[in-house]
Amino acid sequence: MAAERRFRVLIIDNFLHKTLGTFGVSEALVPRLTARGHSVTAASRYHNRVLRLLDMLWTAWSRRGDYDMAVVAVFSGGAFTWAESVAGMLRRLGKPYVLALHGGNLANFSVRHPGRVEKLIRSAAWVITPSHMLQQAFQPVRPDLEVMPNGVDMDLFTYRHRPQAAPRLAWLRAIQRMYAPHVAVEAAALLRDAFPAVELAMIGPNKDPEAMARVQDAITAHGLTDHVRIVGAVPMQDVPAALEPYDIFINTTMVESFGVSVIQAAARGMCIITTNVGELPYIWQHDHDAILVPPNDPAALAAAIRRVLTEPGLAARLSANARAKAERYDWHKLIPRWETLFARIDSA
Repeated sequence: MAAERRFRVLIIDNFLHKTLGTFGVSEALVPRLTARGHSVTAASRYHNRVLRLLDMLWTAWSRRGDYDMAVVAVFSGGAFTWAESVAGMLRRLGKPYVLALHGGNLANFSVRHPGRVEKLIRSAAWVITPSHMLQQAFQPVRPDLEVMPNGVDMDLFTYRHRPQAAPRLAWLRAIQRMYAPHVAVEAAALLRDAFPAVELAMIGPNKDPEAMARVQDAITAHGLTDHVRIVGAVPMQDVPAALEPYDIFINTTMVESFGVSVIQAAARGMCIITTNVGELPYIWQHDHDAILVPPNDPAALAAAIRRVLTEPGLAARLSANARAKAERYDWHKLIPRWETLFARIDSA
């Protein structure tokens, strides 16, 4: 059985939780694999992009005797070069590797750089992605591309059923333009007259001063200083507590390859309202376990929130069904799938 075997794995990804406050899937995966008895080497934790690439390459080379296979995260933009460089090093070392495709913009990147993307994807022993959207985009290149969902530690997220919802809203992402955080503030402004007690918590690190300035300008322009709270970055272990006081989770992103924060909120039993972009329509069923709205549309978002607050039975249905959906992504169910993948590569 795969779970009884022990594997030696190198994982190349961004491990930046301590420096940027963003918690990637590999940062959750590594300790769980280690706890199962597997030997894991990981890189990189450097904030500086050049140092991060150098550390990834140096780790792959200098620790070559410590691993038998590798998992390399692939993102668009400049980060794609990191994956190309590390994959080239691994090929010279004769190490098989898995490519893990991430990022809502990776498909668009491949349109601009088809040769580079196809060459990298074809070179891997196996290719996985958490996104059905990316699976469909790259299946012509790799018909065997497998969906491997991101996980959530369900043990941390105690379920609280919301039979009714109060106008307590939470938003959880890094403050960046592609996540359109200002839309959450503008939706709150549209609700204030009908729901004077409306409150919005914006949880996540500030990674884009321009996006943060737009959020703060919207708060000031709409007179929402007493209604919107900028929480900032929250350690992963504190996310469940940060979400606890709130009943409705709003996700305003313009791009999405999975959406761990939405799963986390669902695990808490929050009523989910999310944009219908990227992977999100593949995961969430409109009016069953979430309400899906178009991106960059504060009026549509406000109307969805109003429905949750006023429509009989809607909050209870969304809360219960969201929790049931989140349970599919428990790490306890996903780690054996990783072990099966490693066993497949090890036996090739």
